[in-house]
Amino acid sequence: MLLYHHSWIIAMLHFLV
Repeated sequence: MLLYHHSWIIAMLHFLV
């Protein structure tokens, strides 16, 4: 379930980069 929560974080990081 932790991966699911990190999913939005990863998406945000990709957006910033």
